[in-house]
Amino acid sequence: MELFILKKKACLFLFVFIVLTLFPSYHLLADEEQRSIQGELKVESEQNMVSLDGEWEFYWGGLFTPHDFSQSQLTGEYVEVPMSWTKYDSNYPSEGYGTYRLTILFPENEIGNVKALYMPSVSSSYRLWIDGIEKASNGTVGTTKDTVNPDTNSKVIPFEVTNSSMEVVIQVANFNQRKAGLVNKMYVGEPDAVFQYAQNKLLARAIIVVTLFIIGLYHLVFYLFRRKNK
Repeated sequence: MELFILKKKACLFLFVFIVLTLFPSYHLLADEEQRSIQGELKVESEQNMVSLDGEWEFYWGGLFTPHDFSQSQLTGEYVEVPMSWTKYDSNYPSEGYGTYRLTILFPENEIGNVKALYMPSVSSSYRLWIDGIEKASNGTVGTTKDTVNPDTNSKVIPFEVTNSSMEVVIQVANFNQRKAGLVNKMYVGEPDAVFQYAQNKLLARAIIVVTLFIIGLYHLVFYLFRRKNK
């Protein structure tokens, strides 16, 4: 009975430890959640960091660059981000490719300042441009399974606010995962805040892995102890 109580206390301690460790990530964003509307997100000067959740432009079956958008009127749709494109009303298959586009509106007094974009893992490869400049990529984007190389690392991408209207274009291709597209939350804001958020995410993952290892080790020792005393 005493061992059972000790076991419960140990699990409770680990749970509280995880919650207290993860708390800074959520506290950092507590009052700053907002949504993009019809492909536009407005950012205020006093906001430390905001999510890019909401309505993005989406162009299924096309890998478009900022140059393509500047040269022609492309026909797309508004979709919810973050969400797998398999859940859109158009019911797209998980295997395929497309292009996302969002315009971020900054105050005039932010021009010349440096911001950062938190880019989480994408299902399952991407190329990203900010204001016409390619800033990041993961894996290799392509139009067939043979030409796509998946990679799901998260990144922090610093950039300079050169205009009050900044265009974000993301090509995504997926032939490897059940979920597809921009399925995780993205953030933009002050570099220090974004880097801190990214560090907290990595720390959280490490803590979960260590916690699972400790719990597994505890159960193994508990099992061997009981077996020895039978």
